[in-house]
Amino acid sequence: AAQQEGLELIPIAVHDARDLPAGLKKLDRSADVLWAIPDKTVYSGKTLKQGLLSSFRSRIPVVGLSDAWVKAGAFYALDRDYRDLGQQSGVMAEKLLTGTSPTAVKPETPKVAVYSLNLKTARHMKITIGDELVAGAVHAYE
Repeated sequence: AAQQEGLELIPIAVHDARDLPAGLKKLDRSADVLWAIPDKTVYSGKTLKQGLLSSFRSRIPVVGLSDAWVKAGAFYALDRDYRDLGQQSGVMAEKLLTGTSPTAVKPETPKVAVYSLNLKTARHMKITIGDELVAGAVHAYE
């Protein structure tokens, strides 16, 4: 999918949290963005700060895992609309409670996505964000 969009993914092997600083250093300034993937082996409260500091120093923006990451300094995060997820779950529960077979109730992907932006991080990294994108963010942190 990345290739179809003209993107090149550069995987950096990090086997535990101690490997993270060296992994981030390998990127130096060659990456355009650091995409954090959900991985409890590598990312924790301790390593988040380290990763965000590295991002700031190298001016490589972090695409975080959640709004909390953006509030802490990540540039951007795509998240789910949890109210909408609750409504989806309610519809599925109602089907089950009214006799629909569990095998007939198929899992669904979230229907609504939201995003957060950190405008302070964007300014530091000299990233221009259009007013329309800022207005569409569920949170735009200063």
